[in-house]
Amino acid sequence: MINDKSKLYKKSRGKKQYELIEVLTRIQETCRTPKTPPLPCDPASFDNSTCKGPSEVLQPEAIINFRRPVPILPLYFSAPEGGEVAPSVYNNGCFSLNTVSFSSVLALDLEFSQKWWFQSLFRSALATTISLSPGEQLRISIETSQRKYFERTSLDEVEENDSSESQIVDRDVINITRSSARIKNWNVSGGGSISIPIKKAELGLNLSGSISESLEKNSSSSTEKVRDSTQKSSEALRSLQRVEVKETIETSEVNGRSRLLRNPYRDRSLDLKVYALAKKFCVEFSLEKIRPSLIFEINDMPFTRKFVQSNASFLEKYLQDSRLLFELHEALESLVDFENRTAFEDIEKISKIALHYLFEEPNIFNVKELAGFDANDPASSFDANLPGNGLNDATNNKLGLIFTTLNFYYAIYKKETPLDNKLYLTLALSLESALRPLWFGVEETEKSNNVLDSSDFTETFRRLGGFLTLVGGSVRPLLHPAEEDRDTLERARHAEFVIDRVISHLKCHRLFYIGKYLEYISKLADGVTFSRMIEELMEDIDEPNELKNNWEEIFSTEDAFISGNQIIIPGYCAYDEATTRKFLKEYEGTRNIRFGLLSKTHVYSPTDGTHIEPVCGDCILSEIPPLEESAPIKVSILHNQDFLFSDIDSTD
Repeated sequence: MINDKSKLYKKSRGKKQYELIEVLTRIQETCRTPKTPPLPCDPASFDNSTCKGPSEVLQPEAIINFRRPVPILPLYFSAPEGGEVAPSVYNNGCFSLNTVSFSSVLALDLEFSQKWWFQSLFRSALATTISLSPGEQLRISIETSQRKYFERTSLDEVEENDSSESQIVDRDVINITRSSARIKNWNVSGGGSISIPIKKAELGLNLSGSISESLEKNSSSSTEKVRDSTQKSSEALRSLQRVEVKETIETSEVNGRSRLLRNPYRDRSLDLKVYALAKKFCVEFSLEKIRPSLIFEINDMPFTRKFVQSNASFLEKYLQDSRLLFELHEALESLVDFENRTAFEDIEKISKIALHYLFEEPNIFNVKELAGFDANDPASSFDANLPGNGLNDATNNKLGLIFTTLNFYYAIYKKETPLDNKLYLTLALSLESALRPLWFGVEETEKSNNVLDSSDFTETFRRLGGFLTLVGGSVRPLLHPAEEDRDTLERARHAEFVIDRVISHLKCHRLFYIGKYLEYISKLADGVTFSRMIEELMEDIDEPNELKNNWEEIFSTEDAFISGNQIIIPGYCAYDEATTRKFLKEYEGTRNIRFGLLSKTHVYSPTDGTHIEPVCGDCILSEIPPLEESAPIKVSILHNQDFLFSDIDSTD
């Protein structure tokens, strides 16, 4: 029956577990039904000697059942190599469990009963007294009325805040430079000689000419036009709508009993003492039977956003915070719209991507190392201790303003990460607005190329053009349409806030909601989900296959029930006293459990009805006049019972 593998298993940590299953299996074969319940308390007659009670009591008036598990052995789960306990994961699509979330134990489930046996009816406290004069006749009417009062109050408050801001900056710069030069040079030279001897003298002639003209014109014009426009608008709508609905429904049910009382004595008074009635019970507390049981105790559950979305019906039925439940209805409706991507989400995501590739992506251009340092890392651009650092290179090439601005934004991005999505968008837009005219306005010269080459740590300049193009070409065109989606986005964010509060509430009272959720899923799909959950939990217990087959013979998964945050799988067989002693002797040999009647006590409980006791007066009158007829006097004794039902739904 037991192979070598099972024998090896006995030597491991599951030895006691193995022995326990063997004992349960042997007892299962000789299991007997529990004995008949003990005889009830002896019935007693009524206190009033003239009225006899029933001769015997056939059955108790009430039976209240109790149970208490007695743990015997913790159960282990499948372990990986190395002997450490591996997490056993259960996942049904709505929630998951692991070995940290729950514990399991094999126990004896003790089933107790509290039986209330009726003993007698007797008078209790004095309710009222009535005095009758000699010969007086009095009709007493005892009436019982019931009044129901229903009141409902609801408060609805709506608050809306709408804020929008836009900024427009237009910058036009026109530079015109004109230059012209004109130069004219003329030169005429001539020479001639005529000799005419006149006496002893000679006559000579020499001609020379030169013309020069120079013209230079310079013209310079510069025009700059700047238009800066900022528009802000804010709207706030606060609507407080108080709706109070009060309904009063009064239902009067009158049960009246009339009694005609007459004082038979004409010479003395008669006092009537009205007593309330009470019942006397003999209460027995007994241990009826014991069953072997598997108990899975759920100590924690992953209350997440997915859980809240998937179990709206459960929360609507069991969520204890009425204000939170009211907000949850609207939050879940807003989440439906939130699942569809909005333009505002798109621009926030693009802004985050742009900043990531500008300041964080480790390698884009695959530049070679410089002085043993990685020049592809954007952080190297902002390290002024490195040779050929970005700060020196930028200032040498008259790009210091651009570099220092980038360094400032880099520090914010690295130290404040992770940022809110709104901050990603704000950083990207402000950086693009400031650096676009400075960077794209620079003429591509030798100086601008110096910061783009791979000879220095200037990776941030190599990425700047792509960043400005992505933000300016993708984010800004979507910015205006995103304003239309702002309301949807704000509602979705408020819904996230409400769901976070619901999750915190569930975690604060997790044991209560775990128990209620187990009850909830046990009724879904005709119990199929609950049955599958039990099967998966049992399959993951670390047992040899032949022992797991015995488990199916011992424990009834069809009869599994829930008690608080526990799942109890009872055994088929209910042990009587002899079977229990046999089990304890074979397994431990020390424990002993007492069956049958454990305690007996008497309890007095008020009941309906009254007891009237007449008492004759001590003073006897003399010289009684003849009897004369008198008019009857009607006295009504009313016992009012008011019931107040209040259903208050406040969202204040």
